Amino acid sequence: MQAGPCCAPRTPAGHLVFHGSIHGAQPASVLMDEDTLLAHREAWGTEPSPSRAVLSRLTEEEAALYEALGNDAYGPSVRLEQELIRWDWALERLHPPG
Repeated sequence: MQAGPCCAPRTPAGHLVFHGSIHGAQPASVLMDEDTLLAHREAWGTEPSPSRAVLSRLTEEEAALYEALGNDAYGPSVRLEQELIRWDWALERLHPPG
């Protein structure tokens, strides 16, 4: 594995992997919302074997999206390729103006 920005290790596929906490804080998910999903249709792929795992640490919004994806509400086995999220979109949400 290689270290990515902010010292979070990355798997060879480019997905962040968190173990425990960072300086005592719990990591928070970002860009796991319906607006991000729908704004990036061009980055959708398909998941050949979608997970049905129980994810107890999701926010209500994230859990609703996870359930909708699992029920094929956006199409069969939709997966957002996170590394293809546009930087301008991500930066606006990570560092809002003001």
